Amino acid sequence: MASDDENIRRGWLAAARQWTADTAGRVMEPWRSARMTPNGVWVLSAQGQWVEQLQTNVRPPILGALRRAVQTVTGSAPPAGFDQSQYVTDYLQQSINRMSNTPDQVYREITRTLDEGIAAGESTPELAARVQHVFDVTGNPFWENRATVVGRTEAHAAVQAGTLAGAAQQQIETRRPLMKVWQATLGQPERTRPAHAAAHGQAQPLTSPFIVDGEKLQYPGDPTGSAGNVIQCRCSMTFREA
Repeated sequence: MASDDENIRRGWLAAARQWTADTAGRVMEPWRSARMTPNGVWVLSAQGQWVEQLQTNVRPPILGALRRAVQTVTGSAPPAGFDQSQYVTDYLQQSINRMSNTPDQVYREITRTLDEGIAAGESTPELAARVQHVFDVTGNPFWENRATVVGRTEAHAAVQAGTLAGAAQQQIETRRPLMKVWQATLGQPERTRPAHAAAHGQAQPLTSPFIVDGEKLQYPGDPTGSAGNVIQCRCSMTFREA
């Protein structure tokens, strides 16, 4: 069975393939109809279509990671109604929001490659080929690299969110208050953010946030945190009785 990060990576690439197939035609239309330079601005108006693809292809594997994390903590499947709970729906929306800026990134990539081609004195056909390459999901490292980062980040965050939900369920069932404890990955200090290492051992009640680099994070990878504080975070949590 594929790992959570691989499932999310594949889902994100599936979303990218469908979105680029729908979007590239509009962007390349000036070239196809009049042999003019493609118009990258159109991708900025296609954010709604991108979010739809995320909901279809990426939301399910993220939800799967959440559910498996709860089951790991509690030893049983999430309770009935878990998928529709406010905690889960809020988390999934925050996660989708974090990935919704891809059209902006694609626009910047189109602008970058066009500026590079113009500076090199390239012809209009060459400029058009540059823009077409931006939409080549299988041949452009831009997409694969982004998918890998998304897979790692979203899988880790979903597991941490599900772990916290499982601990909260245990707290209710046992009626014993729990504390969550931030665990930084200290074995490779060069790969651990200094603020995350400083948070190592910090303990909070389940409903209170950790304070990490001045930000409030409910768990490592919390999608409400800034990109610099959560992207590819490798920290985790442990729990103890209050």
